[in-house]
Amino acid sequence: MLFPTILAEASGRSSGLFFVLFLAFAIAAIVWLLIWLFSEGDANEYSIRSGAESNTTNDSGASDAGGEIEPVEDVDKGDEADSSTEREEEEGGNEGSPDPVGAGAAASVAEPIAAKEENSSPSASDRVPAEEDDDDFEAATEEEAANVFAAELEAGEVEQDSVYGIIYKEAPSEVDDLKEIKGVAKVLEGKLNSIGVYRFKQVAVWTDAACAEFSKMLTFKNRIYTDNWLDQAKEFHEKKYGEKL
Repeated sequence: MLFPTILAEASGRSSGLFFVLFLAFAIAAIVWLLIWLFSEGDANEYSIRSGAESNTTNDSGASDAGGEIEPVEDVDKGDEADSSTEREEEEGGNEGSPDPVGAGAAASVAEPIAAKEENSSPSASDRVPAEEDDDDFEAATEEEAANVFAAELEAGEVEQDSVYGIIYKEAPSEVDDLKEIKGVAKVLEGKLNSIGVYRFKQVAVWTDAACAEFSKMLTFKNRIYTDNWLDQAKEFHEKKYGEKL
């Protein structure tokens, strides 16, 4: 009678302990499942957010990179140099100003070209005589200049200067357009006029001293010789007046 009672009590206690253990395991499993579900949700949300931010960053970077890239023009450097030289002449670059083109983007092209040509060209004072330097260039002598302007000298309209050559005391009634000579821009023409040079034939009979002096007014110091202003002036005078010098 005692043994069955003890067995029953032990059995009851085992069942109760088993139930408690089972209940604790179930609760732990539920808690773990909930933790897992929450962690998976956070991970998915973080992944989605990270992907969106990555796409935004890539799009922004591509946009920024695309904004910084500028199309490159295929520019012919020779044509650019020629246009810069022509622009300099039109703006009065022949007057020898320190910045004939003006402060701007065009100056970054024209100034190195002008500096290179100036450095490669001898100054007027250091220049060798024209007949030794260029077979096609021949300056006039003072006698030849006086013969061409004999009538004007006798009338007192002009005078023969040892540096500038034949110069008018006052502007003559017939004035030539000196800008027709290649390399003479409006500003330089004004300077020549202020000295007393108004006619093609004055330029045509410039002496070595006159060529050297007028070269000092130019940005390209050697231009009188390389473009042969004297021959140009003779041609323009003959074309206008029908007189061969």
